[in-house]
Amino acid sequence: MAGLIISQIAEGHPYKIEALVYPAAFILEEDQNLVDFMQQDKGRQLLAHLKYSEDQSYAYVEEATLKNIVYNDGSAEQIANAAPRLRPQSTQPFFAKVSLSNGNF
Repeated sequence: MAGLIISQIAEGHPYKIEALVYPAAFILEEDQNLVDFMQQDKGRQLLAHLKYSEDQSYAYVEEATLKNIVYNDGSAEQIANAAPRLRPQSTQPFFAKVSLSNGNF
């Protein structure tokens, strides 16, 4: 979800940011939220494999999902290295719409 965050920061401070790098990120369009974006995936692979806390305040993925959907081109070693570094994500940003201008994006 870092793509959402850095895009919104850059929108607010375009004169302070020279470039953005999105190595693996969601890049949304104006007035779109993450759930809208994930629903556009015909197979809805990631959305269908998200796991939620009991109160649905955060979401996470299991290692099998990392291997088969998120890092599907990664080696077993890369996935094993990345998996323990991931943390549950708050679900609140899933529904926050981005506000991006054509001038900055």
